[in-house]
Amino acid sequence: MYHKLSSKDRVLDVAQYQDFATFQPALYAARDETPVISSFDQKLSFLIRLRLGLVSRGQREERLASFLKEALSALVDDRERFENLFQRAARELLSAWGIRARTFLTAQAVRRLFEALSSLSFGGSFPLFAKSEFQKGEDAKNILRWFMGTPSFRDCSFRVMTFRILKAFLFKKESALMQEICSEIETLGTALCQRLQKNHGNPWKERLSEILLGHLLTLLPFFEPEQGQELKIPQKIQGCWEMISCCVERLSLTPRWLGAPFLAFALKPKQGSPKGARLLLLFPGTAQPTASWSPLDLWTDFAPLFSIGEFLFSLFAKKRLSSFLQQERAGSRHEIEVSGISLGGSLTLLTVAHFPDLVQTARAYTPAALGRHVIFCYEKKSALLKTPPDVSLFVQKGDIVSWFGARWARAWRLFLLVPEKPLGRIASHLKAFSSLSCVALIPLDPERESRRLRRKVFRALFFLFSLPVFIILSFFILMRSLIASLRAALVFFHSRGSS
Repeated sequence: MYHKLSSKDRVLDVAQYQDFATFQPALYAARDETPVISSFDQKLSFLIRLRLGLVSRGQREERLASFLKEALSALVDDRERFENLFQRAARELLSAWGIRARTFLTAQAVRRLFEALSSLSFGGSFPLFAKSEFQKGEDAKNILRWFMGTPSFRDCSFRVMTFRILKAFLFKKESALMQEICSEIETLGTALCQRLQKNHGNPWKERLSEILLGHLLTLLPFFEPEQGQELKIPQKIQGCWEMISCCVERLSLTPRWLGAPFLAFALKPKQGSPKGARLLLLFPGTAQPTASWSPLDLWTDFAPLFSIGEFLFSLFAKKRLSSFLQQERAGSRHEIEVSGISLGGSLTLLTVAHFPDLVQTARAYTPAALGRHVIFCYEKKSALLKTPPDVSLFVQKGDIVSWFGARWARAWRLFLLVPEKPLGRIASHLKAFSSLSCVALIPLDPERESRRLRRKVFRALFFLFSLPVFIILSFFILMRSLIASLRAALVFFHSRGSS
């Protein structure tokens, strides 16, 4: 894709062309190995600016005024913010494509880059909250403000964490608070859908808002909606956004002897739903200690020699999910979409990898990669399908969870969300970057990302760290199951003795 430039090489000088329209024919007519340079800038940032129409002949200054007005209305008066974001995005693309300093791109590499740039987005989504700051007495909204807004982790610690929230998340689950949060997610989803239904003429904002909406829905499993609960969720059907009435069905993915089961949540469209409405299967991520399935989530996170989530999936969930998906496909006219965040994102990928013929769409947010054998299984099965599933993955700058696992599938669409400023490791995994007012969406090459050295290093370190943690958690879960069985036996014999 790139090589050192010698004195004998004929080069394609970008600076000789007025704009992308005049440069494109020369680029596609050039031989693959022809070096592409710019007398102004030998970095990728110049090529990005050229592709986006931000440069013209004989000048390096960007034509940002009209561009910002049309595509980045929130940043019209703040060029510095855009420049900071642009430079971060350019550096990430350089790193993602393996482009080093003093290296000249070939025509073949630039063609691939320009194709990838069609998926590049800048800006922000539609705002979720009228007031982004934390408000007293709004516990449910404040929790979502932190996940979907800009307040810092320090703000979360000192201003959001009321005694009620601490108790509900760390000591004893409060069903009322969980239901309040589920209702608030439904309200925010409705408001965002109404904004998307209007044609704003800004595809970047709409695209980031669509990603934000998917991220918002993946939070539902953390707050455990009740069996049979009715929820209205937004779905894009034949290019139009509609609110779909769904009924919640809880799926138990683990046997009873392990204690409270690990759950997945199916949002099934009710009768009379529009044609094209999809069944949405949501997997929870690693949740708070008071979640019903805790600590089974940590147990499968730290299973050595398995990718994150694979231990629980292979031992227990695979058979149950297969039965559910086959039953739904046989008896329903609705297509199936699976989605999740963190551990839930990994379970989403495991599901689509093992059942590509039963799942039509998959959206995974901040997931870990899968094992090589799982990807091989997916690619072998999907090659036999006329229409493979549509799989999109969204990882975030600074989040190390996506560095775990062996690889991604070549056909999956992988995107990196980059904020204008670093937000720290914890926030990079927990926050939805798509909710920020200034963010870049960068397409990545799944195959290149799978070959990165840091992925191999993290796999080795994870194995060394996970082994003792897994042993401790296994002992705890088995002892808890044994105690629960003894209690059940004592209650049974006591009831028989009383009768």
